[in-house]
Formats: sequence, structure tokens, C-alpha cells
Amino acid sequence: MSKNSQDRLSENFVVIVELIKSAREGSQDAFAELKRRYTPLIESQISKHTLADMSAQDVDDLREEATSIFVNAVCNYDLSAEGVEFGLYAKICIGNGLVSFVRSYLRRKSKTVISLELAEKAAATGSDPLQSLVDKENEEELMRAIKKCLSDYENRVWWLYVSGMSVSDVAAAIGEVDSRSVSNAIYRIRRKLRSKISDQRNFE
Repeated sequence: MSKNSQDRLSENFVVIVELIKSAREGSQDAFAELKRRYTPLIESQISKHTLADMSAQDVDDLREEATSIFVNAVCNYDLSAEGVEFGLYAKICIGNGLVSFVRSYLRRKSKTVISLELAEKAAATGSDPLQSLVDKENEEELMRAIKKCLSDYENRVWWLYVSGMSVSDVAAAIGEVDSRSVSNAIYRIRRKLRSKISDQRNFE
């Protein structure tokens, strides 16, 4: 990186820090300027986490959540942190927050957890997996079991997949360029869940 580029980055960092300080002191103008500068980042995260079946109200709620997270990022960013610029910090905060929002949205939509066997059958036949629901009494137990045995990435892939999205749609929703990584994740998830279900049945 050239010295001029480094100087510009340094100057920009100083400007952002001063805007954050002013915003924390209650300056609406400073916050408005921060939001203006980072609107492309916020909108990019909103677009990345918007699902095809979301209503206009759902997307508005997603945008409101992203804005709220951005406000918290302004308040909580460590001004003394070295090597972590505010833009990256805000991006991580918003991304993680919207993942949680999407999970909550899918839980509200489905109401109950879809069993592994029914989800696979629905995927194979092309039917709506939301029509195939496990008994309500098993919902909380299955949800805890699934969440515990899958990684954060696998949980995100699985809930999007069983909500009715295709592999390519799931890949697009989570920002994967190659859908093969999603296919591989679904294979791993099925293997893990089969093992988990088998273990549970052995104890029944």
C-alpha cells in the first residue's frame, strides 16, 4: 500500500472516530453522517439476509433490526482497538444479528420443528415442508437436540433448507458463491441428525 493510501486511510479513521465520539455525546448530525457513510454496508447485509418469501413488513422489520444493531455498534465500538476498523466491526455485528433474526423468523413461520425424515421426504417430492410437522410435544426437545449437534453454519443452512428453499437459494441467502458447499453441509447435517435420532431412539 502506498504512503498516500495509508495517509487517506488514517485520515478517514480519525474522521470516523470523531463522528462516533460526537454521536455518543448526542449529536444527531454526527450519527446521520455515520449512517450515510455506512448505508451501503447496512443495505448489503439486509439484502444478503432477506429471504424470498419475506413480506414487505418482514423486510422492514429486518431493516429496523439492522439499524438498531448499527446504533449499538456505534455505542460499543472500542475506539482504542488497533487493526479493527469500525466498518468491519459494524459488518460483523449486523451480520450476526441478522442471522439470529432470520432464525427467529423461520421459527415463527413454521411454529414447530420439522423432523428429519419429513423434511427429506418433502425435499424429494418438492412438496411444502411446512405441511409436514412433528408433534408439538417433541418440538422443544428436537430443537435443542438439533441446535446442539450442529455448528452455527450448519444450523443456518438447515433451517433455510427445511423452510423450502432450494440448495442454490440457500447458497445465495448465505452468500456462498458455490452451492456445492451447501450441498456438502446438508449431507453432513443429515448424517449428524440420523445419528442423533438413532441415539435417542436407543434410549427410549
